[in-house]
Amino acid sequence: MRAARFQDVSTFSRVSPSKCCQTNARRRRRRERGSRLRDSDNAIEATNDANEDGDDGAFVQQPQVAPSTSASGENEMTIVFVAEDELYSIFVNANDQKQKIRPHRLTTATGECFSPLISKCGTFVVFAAIEYYAMELFLVPTEGGAVKQITYMGADFIRPLSFSDDGSELFFASSSQQQTPDETDVYTLRLDYKNQEKKSDMPIAMHPKKLNLGPATAFEVNVDGTLALFGRNTQATRPWRKYGGGASGDIWIAKNSCPNPQGKDGKTYTDFKRVDALDDFFTFVSQPKWLDNSAMVFLAESKQGERGLWSFSVADNAQNELSRQPTLLVKDANIQSYSIEPSGKCTYASRCGHLYTADLKKGSDSIQQVAFKWTGPRKQLEQRYVTSEHYVQDWDIDPAGRFMTTIVRGEVNSFGLWDGPALKYAPIKPRKDEKEENSEDPMGSALCAKIMRESNAQARSRFARFTYDAERLVIVSDQTGEDDIEVHWEDNRRMPKRLNIPPQTLGRVEEMVLSPEAPLACVVNHRAELLVIDINTGETKLADKSLEDRGMYQCSWSPCGNWIAYTFRRRDAEVIKILDVRTGATQTVTKPILGDSCASWDPDGRYLFFLSARELQPQYDALLQGMSFPHLETVYCLRLRKNVRDPHLKEIRPVGDESYTESLALGDADLDDDKNENDEEDGKDKKEEGEEEKEEDKGMKSKSKERRDKDVNGDDEDDEEEEEEEEEEDALHDKPPNPIEIDFDGIAERAVALPLPLGRYSDLVAIRHDRFMVVKYPTISSGEVNLTSSEDDLDQERGGSLISFDVRDLSAQVLVSSGVTDVHVSMNKKIMVLEKSEKGYTSELTAYKAGSKPEDEDSDDLLYRTRKSGTISLDRVRVLVRPKDEWAQMLLEIWRRVRDDLFIDPLSREDFDWKEALRTAVSTLPRINTRAEFAVVVSDMLSELGFSHAHVSIGDDGRAELDRDHQPGFLGANFSEWDDSLGGYEIQSIVKGDPWSSQNSGSLYRASADIQVGDVLGAINRVRLTPEKTPGMLLYETAGREVLLSVLKKDSGDLVATRTRALSQELDPRYRDCINKRTEYVHKTSDDKVGYLHLSDMERLGFSQFWRSYQTESINQRVLIIDLRGNGGGNISALLLQTLTQRALAMDVPRRGSPLIYPPRSPLSVGMVALVDENTGSDAELAAHAFQKLGIGSVVGERTWGGLLAVSRSDVLNDGSVLSMPTQNVCLQDDDENEHNNLTNSVENTGVIPDVEVKRAPGNMNEVDEQLDAAIREALRLIGENSSSSSNFFGKAVPAAKEQEVSMSNTSPWAFKTFAKFPPTLAEELKKKVKALEKTSDDSVDENDKKTTDTKEKKKKKK
Repeated sequence: MRAARFQDVSTFSRVSPSKCCQTNARRRRRRERGSRLRDSDNAIEATNDANEDGDDGAFVQQPQVAPSTSASGENEMTIVFVAEDELYSIFVNANDQKQKIRPHRLTTATGECFSPLISKCGTFVVFAAIEYYAMELFLVPTEGGAVKQITYMGADFIRPLSFSDDGSELFFASSSQQQTPDETDVYTLRLDYKNQEKKSDMPIAMHPKKLNLGPATAFEVNVDGTLALFGRNTQATRPWRKYGGGASGDIWIAKNSCPNPQGKDGKTYTDFKRVDALDDFFTFVSQPKWLDNSAMVFLAESKQGERGLWSFSVADNAQNELSRQPTLLVKDANIQSYSIEPSGKCTYASRCGHLYTADLKKGSDSIQQVAFKWTGPRKQLEQRYVTSEHYVQDWDIDPAGRFMTTIVRGEVNSFGLWDGPALKYAPIKPRKDEKEENSEDPMGSALCAKIMRESNAQARSRFARFTYDAERLVIVSDQTGEDDIEVHWEDNRRMPKRLNIPPQTLGRVEEMVLSPEAPLACVVNHRAELLVIDINTGETKLADKSLEDRGMYQCSWSPCGNWIAYTFRRRDAEVIKILDVRTGATQTVTKPILGDSCASWDPDGRYLFFLSARELQPQYDALLQGMSFPHLETVYCLRLRKNVRDPHLKEIRPVGDESYTESLALGDADLDDDKNENDEEDGKDKKEEGEEEKEEDKGMKSKSKERRDKDVNGDDEDDEEEEEEEEEEDALHDKPPNPIEIDFDGIAERAVALPLPLGRYSDLVAIRHDRFMVVKYPTISSGEVNLTSSEDDLDQERGGSLISFDVRDLSAQVLVSSGVTDVHVSMNKKIMVLEKSEKGYTSELTAYKAGSKPEDEDSDDLLYRTRKSGTISLDRVRVLVRPKDEWAQMLLEIWRRVRDDLFIDPLSREDFDWKEALRTAVSTLPRINTRAEFAVVVSDMLSELGFSHAHVSIGDDGRAELDRDHQPGFLGANFSEWDDSLGGYEIQSIVKGDPWSSQNSGSLYRASADIQVGDVLGAINRVRLTPEKTPGMLLYETAGREVLLSVLKKDSGDLVATRTRALSQELDPRYRDCINKRTEYVHKTSDDKVGYLHLSDMERLGFSQFWRSYQTESINQRVLIIDLRGNGGGNISALLLQTLTQRALAMDVPRRGSPLIYPPRSPLSVGMVALVDENTGSDAELAAHAFQKLGIGSVVGERTWGGLLAVSRSDVLNDGSVLSMPTQNVCLQDDDENEHNNLTNSVENTGVIPDVEVKRAPGNMNEVDEQLDAAIREALRLIGENSSSSSNFFGKAVPAAKEQEVSMSNTSPWAFKTFAKFPPTLAEELKKKVKALEKTSDDSVDENDKKTTDTKEKKKKKK
């Protein structure tokens, strides 16, 4: 519906399943196993039920065998496994396999169940399940019963690993309290039993304790508790077939440092040593387990290609050496997951979902397939109806703007805009007598057609368009196994037909536009070929072809139907080309600067409007002091003939005259001197026709107004009268339009820019009377960028404003202010339909008169959907989904898209058979009962490619009715275990984060009371905490809400209550604390000579992180450590390398202040260090490779992931899943001594080998980071070797900029008074003077009285 422009940036992002789906990754290609595998010709099942030949009808995963008891026989075992996303148990007797047994269902979870683990006593099973917004651990009795939740950590990833030797502790891996996105750690959960002797009752789980061992996929203690096994990257599946990257699996062994533990802390294991000897024998190892005190079992593939279960022994005094050669116990290339028991009993599940048992002591000869009768509910296979919400994949309107079509989950529906039922168009079923024409089948089309018929796959329709006469609907469907075109009549009495265009000719349809005047269709396929097809006969003509990927799009028919304008991608830029449908000739009509696109014809045939990027208006960047081009495009107008008026010359017309004629378009004078009188008469006729058309429009307006008034009043229109009026209206316009004449001589020079500001535009649509509409996207921030919300700010997701522009007076008007993501106009240019999307889904469709401003309606009144509001109700569309039939179609579509779009043709490869991979996947479909199981099959098929970046996300998981809307809350703190003496949980650490951000700071840090480490949390929301009621349990359902905490102050002993708001996630504040801690450590250790920054990805978040820290960390000649550990990739390595490879040319030295480097922010350091690990992937690997090849610096750490291919696009499947695959190879310019100028991809499937290799041993990752210490040492080495050159340059400038520092030590104290009263007002001064005068007069009176008294006294004395 819409193609992107100037956004074809190839991404090198590591595409890996989410942690909750890691077990659904790659496995080896299926090999022939004699009688166990069916012949490929019979591999397609036509039924979903179990057959009579032993097919159990279930897809078994992750089996676990229960420990042997005294009552169990030698050949008896209890097995718990995952099927239909639930747990089942089954009792197996190896001696009696004739009678099929029935499994017993243990759980009914709202989410998918993972990784069952049976307790040492065999009475209960611990498993992981998705509940609410997180993944938690649960337990259930082995014989069945109530399910009990035992963790409340709110983590995205959790897996049970093993039990302690006495069964009192559970070890599990979790991403709780993670500081980086890829971080997990081992936790221990103490289990308290009421009956300590029998341990038959369900245990009570305490608060979990973190062991700080680092990321782990396996941790197990041997039988006597003396040794511990630690596995990293040893998950059940590899990324892809023949994987050879850095994440191939490591096994470490450690001794118990406390053989006789005292107290509740239990045993501790330190001094882990890696089993390096395995590297000499195997390409990968996975799922290591203890068999006894010294023997280990693991799944591996040798360098000779033997795959199965192997064992080896560890010597007592030499844990890092193998005492003997590895032994192959069970040879089976299809083992997916397994479980063993100390007696040697083994059970495993194959990649095809079968369950097997074996005896490790007897070897491969003891393998037996477990046959059982499957009686699972198959709940997700039930057919169900879905609404159009979130599943509208395509839509269109009819030529008159009365009806519209939608495609929902691959089904076509048509209905009136506001009234009428939703009519369905079923794909045409192939005839039984149809046979494959090409027996060789080089493209696999015959195989796809066979699978579609025999599996009863639900065909998918991707395009549905009305013909010019509104009598037919042209649909693109894959009912035949490949894309083909079907023509359906609106009159259902006529039979639809399929055009049967060969797939070699038609290809996969990417765009289809129908002619407004003839039964012709313009089609662009995946090979960038432009086809013109006669929908009556199926005749197909190849009109044009581009050599670029997605090199042709945005086709637009001229109103007369003679021309097609389209965007053609060349290697340098995109241009607009025009095809003459009558002759097949093509002509380039624009001369682009950066690119032209989105052509739209003026209905009157005078102009061709298009978008172009020609004017560059740079703007200053607020941070980088550079320039960028946030706005590039604007609308241009191409005059199709020389005598057409320049749109900048406005029309001269009287006041109130809204008519428009060709003569007025030419201006005041005739531009053609040879024009004769007949032409003038023709001009008059056209003017009269224009006036008549105006009157007709006025009449139609009055009629439509009467209809609306009647509809509002509730009066129904008579159907027959409406049909008669429509027939009369059609009769008026039954004449064919005048053919548009195009003067190609100098046409590219007649393009002029219209007065619209530069911006980001799309969906340019021309309408009548020299007007057009266009969607303009705002340049705004998408919000806060962090680890949990850092998606790209896509225009197609946020929408823009709809603008109408009138060429006659060069004026623009905003019709809709925001939210518009797509706009369609009917063929008669009278009706427009707007689409508003939310998070990538169609949320609303509204219809209005083309070019008119919609009336403001109350958005809260969702029931007010009428002609007046314009809102189209999509609730009428109900689609019946048959999950298994839909999965079969999706599997075929994935296979075809990989065949068509992979950077290399998979059918031409000799090392594997892509058709056989499809047959194997289809043969597994009968046992698939859930969407998660189907994801395993798809992942297995894609892993056969042997390349990275091939992945399918899960769309509709079929569990929507079971989802619960509960979300855990977090305080941003770590708590100890329950302390009886304190009566609560002691606060061990408080997360700070960014204090200014409410989302990226710790909740407890922002609390109103002064909470300190060592204080004790006693209650939450007045609910008292207990050993059973942990903080995580009471914080569920508090995310984003205020909570009241009761905290006991450790220093004063006071009990305080404080309010705070719980966080919905705490990854971002913990990540910020981790980076700040690492930065301080690097500065302190290196004496402030080394800087540090971490990039979590190579996308918007990584770009933000780089520029947040680069300026401060690279100042003062610091050698910069760029930490790429855990970086999954993206597409910004080129932007970062531009800065890192820039060298300083000069320094601007001011009289005062620090010297300024030129070019700004050029690194002055003597080198850099890149820190990598096995999780560094894709574009981050390209950056690490550049460090070595461009001489930027050294690479320290572990060998990287090994996946460097480009993903340029993604495809949405029928249920909303997204398929991504490598569509571009990446060739590296390696400067080898023996092979100069050799273009290779040495990173793919190998990884970047660091200059200084450092393996991370399990241990306290928060206290000791061996790789970071090695990076600091390497940085200091670079400083010591190369400091002379840059220091001399820097030293010349710094002294000149320094001024003599003023000594402040001997200065005398200041005598400033820091407080003074306000000065008196005028009234106060007058009052003061009056009082002074009164006092003065009183004093004078007293003086006179005193003198008089003294005189009298003197007189008395004289007498």
